[in-house]
Amino acid sequence: MKTLKGKTALITGGTSKLGREIVIALAKEGVNVIIHYKNAEKSATNLCRMIRGFGVNAYKIKADFEKRNEREKFIEKALKIDGKFSILINNASIYKSPEKRNYDEFLKNLIINTWTPYFLCMEFRERIENGEIINILDIRIKRMNLLSPDFFYLMSKHLLKLITQRLSIEFAPNIRVNGIAPGRIIPSVKSEKLIKKLTSKIIVCLKNEAMNGKIIIVN
Repeated sequence: MKTLKGKTALITGGTSKLGREIVIALAKEGVNVIIHYKNAEKSATNLCRMIRGFGVNAYKIKADFEKRNEREKFIEKALKIDGKFSILINNASIYKSPEKRNYDEFLKNLIINTWTPYFLCMEFRERIENGEIINILDIRIKRMNLLSPDFFYLMSKHLLKLITQRLSIEFAPNIRVNGIAPGRIIPSVKSEKLIKKLTSKIIVCLKNEAMNGKIIIVN
């Protein structure tokens, strides 16, 4: 397995509970981080300050993925921060249950949870010669409940799974694309253990150069 020390990773949704733990896990491996946030600038600033304590570089980058111009300039902005970043972790997503099941909510789930990570993957491939992409999914895509009150969310994550598998073929061999599908993360001791397990899977996935096109279930 290769070392990650000295690499740079871009993590979308980096100030969320899961995003924060991903950032910390990467920093402990010697990875420089670019932390995406939408509104939580103070949290991003504090996280950057903490991460620098691990002896790595930490940067913050703001973007609202509902806005087309901010999506389209996002990878370019990240490259201006660190022109050698080679890891993309698509963690940002929206979730609401029960859903209203109207047009706006349907579209918002697709834009944030499916189209944005797909678009960022494509931009990443256009600008970066060699690298790794990890898309964060949901364990329930393994067996979808068609009557679930958060069906739009599940549908968007299922589509992202298919995109992950397709891009792993399309981008090979220079860029590896994998997905990690965790169980539901709610404040609890069980969730803390789940998050630690998930972050360890991310590290293993990034280090294992033979891993590509895998959907890793974490529960």
